[in-house]
Amino acid sequence: MARLGSVLRVIGFAMLLLILTRALVFSTFVVQGDSMQETLCDGDNVLVNHLIYDLRSPTRGEVIIFDCPQEDQAMVKRVIAKPGEIIEISDGTVYINGVPLSEPYLSRRGDSDLSPQKVGAGEVFVMGDNRSYSNDSRDFGPVPKNRIRGRFVLAFWPLPEILDGK
Repeated sequence: MARLGSVLRVIGFAMLLLILTRALVFSTFVVQGDSMQETLCDGDNVLVNHLIYDLRSPTRGEVIIFDCPQEDQAMVKRVIAKPGEIIEISDGTVYINGVPLSEPYLSRRGDSDLSPQKVGAGEVFVMGDNRSYSNDSRDFGPVPKNRIRGRFVLAFWPLPEILDGK
């Protein structure tokens, strides 16, 4: 009987720890739209770490979830430029401080242009991976750090292709 009580306490503690971790560190988010294809697709359910940016700043290339500065909705985009950097886009090629940015995650660069723009302190410049169909910092400007919800960790639904036999 004492053994059963100890097992129940361990299970209860584990459940409490799981609930607290879920509430304080991770949340889920459903991707809406095609702006992050091929990386993420419309309807993908993703896990978001919303504690990480309390510990450090976002880095270039990370996919983040944030509250759009001009719209009443959450969005998912990739960090392209960090505070203090100068971003410029010419015929679809992104330049950071005058140097072309390597973007191996893109299947197509797009053809947009953007005059040189300095990213302010406490902000990041974000863009979707599907550049031709993305409403991003080119449209609404840099995202203040206090509007960032967290970092994309993984897509868990629909099941990744390796699990569903494709």
